[in-house]
Amino acid sequence: MIIRFFETMYFKLKKREISIDVRVSSMTLLFVIIRSFVSLVRGSLRGYKWVLIGGGVRITSRRQLTIDSGNVIGQYTVLNATGINGIQLGKSSSIADFCILKVSGSMLDIGLGIRIEDGVRIGEFSHIGGAGGVVIGKNTIIGPYFSCHLENHVFTKENVLYKDQGVERKDIDVGKNCWAGAK
Repeated sequence: MIIRFFETMYFKLKKREISIDVRVSSMTLLFVIIRSFVSLVRGSLRGYKWVLIGGGVRITSRRQLTIDSGNVIGQYTVLNATGINGIQLGKSSSIADFCILKVSGSMLDIGLGIRIEDGVRIGEFSHIGGAGGVVIGKNTIIGPYFSCHLENHVFTKENVLYKDQGVERKDIDVGKNCWAGAK
């Protein structure tokens, strides 16, 4: 009975049918259901409908953050949307625990943005810097510890400190249905 309830709720949230392995205990499922409910309430209190937000999540520049329904944001994840286009999360994506999505590294020259399309999965401890613009296509899966930074320091003048020479920015477009493995 708990298994069927969980499968039904998962379908309502993610719009995808699943079948729980019969070896998963009812107590384990009950724990997941309770934890998911608490995350759903946390998402609702922050103004997001049908979004699960884990404990300790930090959001900066909330007005520049768009989160569609069915998303799961893991515990202690940082979403810093300060930038020209902010952060956009498509439907039914998951960002695992301890991730950092950060559009700008400096308030002196804000970055472009991060767009994550529908059905994307990002593994634990991943760090995505969006200064030059990042797009992660539909249904892409990314393993833990993934890291991309779209800035590189300019260092053409020997008599000027690296930090004072500025940066060059590039964009990254990870296509649809891609897989970026763990580090």
